[in-house]
Amino acid sequence: MTEGTNKQAESAPVHAFVMPCPFCGGTVKVEFRPGECGYSSDGLMIRCAPCGIAFHEDAEKWERGRGTVLIREEAEAKLLKRWNTRHQA
Repeated sequence: MTEGTNKQAESAPVHAFVMPCPFCGGTVKVEFRPGECGYSSDGLMIRCAPCGIAFHEDAEKWERGRGTVLIREEAEAKLLKRWNTRHQA
């Protein structure tokens, strides 16, 4: 649940293999990005510092009757699957 704007970015627990950047081969970092209360949701981001490519996945969702629900593990799995997928030309 969102605790306001006092949250800080932190490294997400990475439970799976993360491939290097497909564009430059650089090392990437998975980070938790807190949302702004009422403006954006918490999310996870995987980013390559050398070339700047990044993917984002929301780490919370709204459920009727429950309100905001954190789905960090689900978001991490989706993000890593997207990042690690390489299409053959």
